[in-house]
Order: sequence, then C-alpha cells, then structure tokens
Amino acid sequence: LKRDGSIETIFPFEREEIPEFQLALQEGINLISVPLNPSGTLVLDGTPWRLSDLIDFIGSGATMVIRYDKAEKKFVTYMPNFPKNSPANAVVKGDEGYIVLMSEPVSVTFTGKAWDGMVSLDAGINLISVPIYPCEEWRLSDLISFIGKDATMVIWYDKAEKKFVTYMPDFPENSPANTMVQGGEGYIVMMKAPATITFTGASWGNTTA
Repeated sequence: LKRDGSIETIFPFEREEIPEFQLALQEGINLISVPLNPSGTLVLDGTPWRLSDLIDFIGSGATMVIRYDKAEKKFVTYMPNFPKNSPANAVVKGDEGYIVLMSEPVSVTFTGKAWDGMVSLDAGINLISVPIYPCEEWRLSDLISFIGKDATMVIWYDKAEKKFVTYMPDFPENSPANTMVQGGEGYIVMMKAPATITFTGASWGNTTA
C-alpha cells in the first residue's frame, strides 16, 4: 500500500538458475574438459581460471595437468608445485581438453555458465572438448560428421578399461569404439586441415542448481 492509497504489486525475486556439472575423476589418467565457464566462481573479480585454479579446485589428489599447446605443437605439463607465473600455467578454455593425473579418486562439481561453443582445430593433433550440450545424444560418429571431412580420427580415454581408444570415420557406427559424447570429457582429434566449428545447444549440467 503506497502513501497515496494505491496498491503497488511487488513480484517475488526470481533466482537465476546456474548450471552445475558433477565430474568424477579416477585414480590415474583422466581425459577431461571443464564443462562450464567457471570465471567468477573461484576468483571473485571474474578473472579467467588458469591451470593452477583448476588444480586447486580439484584438490590435493591432482598431481599434474597436461594440455596440448597448438602453437608449439607439443604437450605441456603443469604441476601443483610450479609457480603461478610459470608459462605452463595457461588459461583454462572451453574448447580444450586436459589430461589430469590423480593420486586418488574424487568427485567435483563445476558451477558456471555455458561456453561460447566455438572450437578451433589445427592440422594435426588437437585436444578438445565439446563445450556445449548438443541437445541430443551424440556418438563419436556424430562428432566426426559435425567436424567435417578433414577429421581423420577421434581418441578418447576408456576409464573402465584404462586405455585410450580410437574411432575413425570408416568404422561401423555399431563399433564399441563409437562411444557417447559426454560433457566433462576431452577428445584427441586428428585433422588433415584446420577448421573452426561452433557447437550450438545448451549448457552442460547434470545436477540440480
């Protein structure tokens, strides 16, 4: 009720739903991606995460993170005892995958918003993510079709069998290697030529915010 006798309608505050994604890491090798853009969730001023932030977030069980430097065309390792100003302490990106070595299993829950969906691939080796949920179930055959004719193979890490597995375009779609595309997973993609692709869909999320 306002002073002039009129009634003011006040709408209840609607809390923005922030996606969450729970990711299980096992002891040993994990080929992961960061499924949501976490900027601002660990560093309050919105500064992008670096690999040091990722290791801090995962916890003491993370012994190293390996990324593929496309400019230098080599794998680069970052470890918890490295200084934060080390050149190896790269910015975490939505289009990249990471090899994370763990001394013990742990489950972590990422909170953030969707990445922009753009992935740049070079000729040769690429360690990528699928940064956005395509809103339908994809297998590696769908991913290769989406990337295009220059994709020659996709390699994923089978945590149950503890080995890397290759899928190629001429494999049958019912091949056991034609696994489901998952949020929070990384993929090694071999390319004959560079390409830039943009995924569309929704943010990855598998828990209730």
